[in-house]
Amino acid sequence: TTWSMHAVVSKWAVVSSPGFSRLGLVLAVESGKLLVSLAVVLLRPSTGPDSSVSDRLQRLAASAPRAWIYVLPAAVYTVVNVLNLVALGYLDPGTHKVLYNSRILFTGLLTQAVFNQKL
Repeated sequence: TTWSMHAVVSKWAVVSSPGFSRLGLVLAVESGKLLVSLAVVLLRPSTGPDSSVSDRLQRLAASAPRAWIYVLPAAVYTVVNVLNLVALGYLDPGTHKVLYNSRILFTGLLTQAVFNQKL
């Protein structure tokens, strides 16, 4: 998984290189995800009216102005990933995973408190 790769690379890089950048690692992984997603969208087989790669690129470019609404959630997601790597630098992987997965419980409790609803 992505987090396993983060854990291995982060621990190795912190030990072997004092100039290691957690932000650089997260941005590299997120950029890789973007490139794979674009490749899937542009290169998947299709027999419809927009079957050529150039047609798909034009459609993608036309929808770019609407894509700005996703910038804030993507930025928050990236910040969370950087903070998780910082936490991983201070905790062993097992403890980090338990604390990371406890967010589900805390989300449920917060949801109950804010919306005054039983889950």
